[in-house]
Amino acid sequence: MQNSVNQSTLLQTYIQQNKTVPNNSALGGIMAKNGIQPQIMPNQTDGDSFENSANNNNGGSSTKRTVAKFALGGAVILSAAAGIIAAFRHKGGAVKSFKNLFKKKPTVPKNIEETGQKLKEQFENMGELQKGADNINNAKDSVVRHFLSKIPGFKRFDNWASNLYKKAAHKTLSKSYGKAFDITRASDDVILDAIKNNADPKSARLRELIEKRQNALKEFCDPENISKRMQELDKSMERLDVEAWEKIKKLRPKNIRGFAKKYSTTSLAEGRLKQSKKIQNELTEKFVNGGLNKKEAEEFSELIEILGKEKPKILKSSQRAQKAFKCAFTKEQTDLFEKLRDINYGAAPNDVLSIFETVGLLGLYTAQADTKEERVSVSLTTGIPLLASLGTTIVATSKMVSGAKALVLGLATGAVANRIGKFVDKKYLESKGMDESPKTIITIDDYVNTIKQDTKTILGQ
Repeated sequence: MQNSVNQSTLLQTYIQQNKTVPNNSALGGIMAKNGIQPQIMPNQTDGDSFENSANNNNGGSSTKRTVAKFALGGAVILSAAAGIIAAFRHKGGAVKSFKNLFKKKPTVPKNIEETGQKLKEQFENMGELQKGADNINNAKDSVVRHFLSKIPGFKRFDNWASNLYKKAAHKTLSKSYGKAFDITRASDDVILDAIKNNADPKSARLRELIEKRQNALKEFCDPENISKRMQELDKSMERLDVEAWEKIKKLRPKNIRGFAKKYSTTSLAEGRLKQSKKIQNELTEKFVNGGLNKKEAEEFSELIEILGKEKPKILKSSQRAQKAFKCAFTKEQTDLFEKLRDINYGAAPNDVLSIFETVGLLGLYTAQADTKEERVSVSLTTGIPLLASLGTTIVATSKMVSGAKALVLGLATGAVANRIGKFVDKKYLESKGMDESPKTIITIDDYVNTIKQDTKTILGQ
């Protein structure tokens, strides 16, 4: 009898402390008999929200869930912001694309033409503000670099990150010029083969021009000479952040308006950048036409057109070679210039630090999981995909890939990493004899599912 009383007392104590029970459980019926209204835990399905499944946890776990939620949210925002800033740090982004769209004037009805003209003017005005957008990034990089440079060891890290970016840019540019040189040489071989039996003055002149161009391009496209041009240009932009900081520290509340107006259309280091552009032009101007002067380039084009009338293959091959060289040359004139500019404002260490910051937040996020299995799961399906996406975007931009392409590439890499992570996680859990890991913290899939649901709701309305 005493034993029965003790069991009843223990049961009463347990059910008083555990009022939340699984739906349809035997314990729920026992609690009801003892005058306790149980809080029924609904059956969970794959489509249930994280908030419902989180009701299983006690107060301590609630704190962990909150920390995990903010840590993951911070990591997502930080990685997204860092990726977007890195991708659109230069090249003018959408504004430049829209401006180019309106360069050609199509034949359209008058009212549409007037609308198009107004849009063109608006985009041109926005284009003028591109320097202002660049200044926001450059100012941020300069300020961060100024304060972090006071930390022992940062200068060494800064040099390492900046050199990493410069090496990536040099490798990309060398590859682009190498491809252009190979295409040009192949085109010249086609032309020379077509006129090998010709002894007329025009064919002789064409041979001379081809030989001159090949010798010039061989020198210009050589990786060592590319490196020398980069070093001279880089030296002219050295520590642009110091000049930017000198302007920024003079900013006062009363002159914010004037400061913003001035630097919406003017670079923070306008004078030095103009001088750098002049130096770059001097280094490359004699190679604008592939090593031929303007008169020789015109003569070459005329001879190719004459020959192309008889053999269209020659004209097509020559046009392809010109396009390849122009692409590589533009990459040096525009992309390399802007990349070295950003590096000298302090972009490289900022981009790399954003990865470290994201890693730190994801580490904090993962640590909130209750079990080893869940920590492995969120690392594979949330942490690694986020880092892969951000890392891919930053690496792509360091290689001077355009902003939109870099972002798409980063998102695609993150999506693939998420799929692979889910597959590996499933196999890991199977090895542990589990169908799924316990879920106590939010994951990236919860954010995605919420966005999908909200989108469906909005579209449904």
